[in-house]
Amino acid sequence: MPVRREAERKLPARREKPNDTPDLGSETGDEYAKIIDMARTSEGSGPVRGKAQPGRRLSYDPSSGQNWRTGVVILPEMAKKAIHAADRTGLSFAGLVNELLKRMDVDENGRPVWADELDEQRTLPLTG
Repeated sequence: MPVRREAERKLPARREKPNDTPDLGSETGDEYAKIIDMARTSEGSGPVRGKAQPGRRLSYDPSSGQNWRTGVVILPEMAKKAIHAADRTGLSFAGLVNELLKRMDVDENGRPVWADELDEQRTLPLTG
C-alpha cells in the first residue's frame, strides 16, 4: 500500500465562519455590543467577583480522595503578592494556597476567625 505524503492528503473543505451576531431585528452588531456592555456593567446584572454565587453549590466531594481542580480569579495586586510569596517559599501557587488553608484558623462552625471583619465592613453606614 503506497504511503501518501502530507501534501497529497485530501483535507475537508473549509467552512465559512458563521455570523456570530445574533438576529436581533433592527439592532446592528455594534448596537448589540453596546447593549451587552451596558448589561454587564449595570448594578446587579451578574455575580460579583469574590462573592458566592447564590444557588450554585460546589459539586466536588472531598471524600472522593481526588484532587480538587478549580479555576479562580485573582485580583492583580493579590496575584503579585501570591507570586512573590510562592517564589520566596519555593512553593507553587497551589502549594501556597494549600499551606495557607492548612494554617487558617476557623471557629467551631468552620468559619474563618477573620470573617467577622468582613461583616463589620458590610454594616458600615452609607453616606451621601
